[in-house]
Amino acid sequence: MDVSILIYLSILFGTALFIALLFRAIRFPSIIGFILAGVVLGPSGLGLFSKIWVPYFIDWGAVLLLFIIGLELSHSLILRSAGTVLKAGSLQILIPFVVFGMILYLFSEIKIGLEIIVLSFVLCLSSTAVVIRYLQDRGETETTYGLLTTTLLIFQDIATLTFLVFISFLSSDSSTHEGVTGKILGLGIGFLLLLSIIPSRNIIPRIVSYIAFRGGQDLLTLFALFCAILGALMAHYLGWSAGLGACFAGLLVGQSDERHQLVAEVQPFQDVIYALFFISLGMAFPLEWVISHITLFLLITFVLLFIRFILNILALKIAGLPNRFSILVSVQLLPLSEFGFIICREFSKSKYISPDILDGVTAITTITMVLGSFFLLYIEPLNRFLTQWLSSDQEDISDDKHIGPHVVIIGFGLTGENLAKVLKSTGIPFVVIEMNKELAQKAKEMSPAKLIIGDAIQRSILNQADLDTAQAVVVALNDPMACRKIVGQIASKYPHLYILVKTRIVKEIEPLKKLGAKQVIPEDFETSIEVIAHILKRCGVPDNIVEAETIAIRVDGYAMLRGKASSRAGIEEMIKILERTTTQTYYLGEKSFAVGKTLAEIDLRKKTGCSVIAIVRAGVPTPSPPGDFLLQANDVLVLVGAHVQIESARKLLEETSID
Repeated sequence: MDVSILIYLSILFGTALFIALLFRAIRFPSIIGFILAGVVLGPSGLGLFSKIWVPYFIDWGAVLLLFIIGLELSHSLILRSAGTVLKAGSLQILIPFVVFGMILYLFSEIKIGLEIIVLSFVLCLSSTAVVIRYLQDRGETETTYGLLTTTLLIFQDIATLTFLVFISFLSSDSSTHEGVTGKILGLGIGFLLLLSIIPSRNIIPRIVSYIAFRGGQDLLTLFALFCAILGALMAHYLGWSAGLGACFAGLLVGQSDERHQLVAEVQPFQDVIYALFFISLGMAFPLEWVISHITLFLLITFVLLFIRFILNILALKIAGLPNRFSILVSVQLLPLSEFGFIICREFSKSKYISPDILDGVTAITTITMVLGSFFLLYIEPLNRFLTQWLSSDQEDISDDKHIGPHVVIIGFGLTGENLAKVLKSTGIPFVVIEMNKELAQKAKEMSPAKLIIGDAIQRSILNQADLDTAQAVVVALNDPMACRKIVGQIASKYPHLYILVKTRIVKEIEPLKKLGAKQVIPEDFETSIEVIAHILKRCGVPDNIVEAETIAIRVDGYAMLRGKASSRAGIEEMIKILERTTTQTYYLGEKSFAVGKTLAEIDLRKKTGCSVIAIVRAGVPTPSPPGDFLLQANDVLVLVGAHVQIESARKLLEETSID
């Protein structure tokens, strides 16, 4: 066995682990640590890993990375997305593609051809790995701008997959008869693969289900890795990128019902794969090229970031997104994509992209990921500034037409839509404020008294909702910063108005109440109460006790789930509730040992402390039954006692025999 391989791997992952932990300690993204580890260990740093190692790391990292992307990517997701997102995604790629193509043609020696097409497309893409990891670590994937950013990144991934198929066909050798034949064959097979995604919904699930049923989790993981390697191998023989084949394999396997289980099984490997890929990217960082072109490198990097920022804002504004979300999403889309590096490297192998341009793309991609990760750290302060800036200096818009007592719904998601249905059915007028045009159209179908399309953090938008005659305001947004700003503005002008806020985060309760919200309902808290209620009922706790428990938790100000101690009075009250005598009924089954015995023989009161105060047989009740009352199957016993006593009696009566 070659021990040197183990030494190199231990150095590789040990250094990555140390640097990643260090970066996590100072609250920097670990991806930056992985890239830095690669630079330090690679040919441009200490040279522990020569240039021979780098291609292998990059190729295998890209194959597995693209397979996971394909596995997590549902081809129907974009079809289910709103029209605004589709429009924004298309414009966010098309506008930068055209602009960068013109810039490259006018200000560089590159002429119109495959090279300029590839580079223009690469400069449009944003890093899925960097941005998604940031949103997940911050718990902001479900915020409005987080969902929008995630959807745009998925749209880019689909566009990248389509571009890879198209460009792989164009880049194959057409100078010979074999090359033309290879093009036609590759295009035909690629078209068949794309079509196979649809029928695979019927075929692939059966294969995956069979493997999961017969082999369990271990074979499911092995099957996933086998598909990734098989897809890469088939793509290689077709003259495509190996990563493209792996991505197709992930798409096909991802059609099964076990997709989420497959993702969960691959998850432990995913972090290692990400680490390996970004370490490889750091190893490929051309430090010598950067030093020799330092002025040009810095100029291109900052000009590129500025142009991408402006073009993304322009595309999102044309798509109809509000100013605040256009700016926030544009900042998150600044890091260049890891797929751009993969695409350029694939075409450099065929000599379509020169080594100098590949070095430039590698260096710029790496540095934009690093700078973009730092920019992402300031998203929350930027959001705070934008909400303050956009909501200030707004002119009040007065409207002579006022409606009577009504409810204002801010945000027409699931909560807002359900509330609107109830208000409509009960005849209570309501006003809806929604900035998404598709959701606003849904709200219009509910016939609100007034529909306002716009961002509710702006005073001019809020002033149109006739808050002076409103009975209540419901804020149902997924943006914590926007919720705070909206509540603060409404409460400062209408301090007695009832404001209810739906939030996803428990820690938002206190800030929102201090700002003036009368009630704050966090989703995870209400879900936990449902869990508590179901478990208590399953354990035989009477409904009145369950209701008392849930009321006690809510009255305690959500303290139990926020890690705060309850007051002593509250605890004693709960104990009194639990000790309080209650009544339950028990159906006597045929297999119970008590069937054919008298009440005196089973002696329930002596054994459990629980009394039988009545027995119902065939619908006829017998109150206060005597001790010689003979029990029969299908009798209903009315039990009285404390909760613990009744539970003991239930267990005793369920016994089939008593020794």
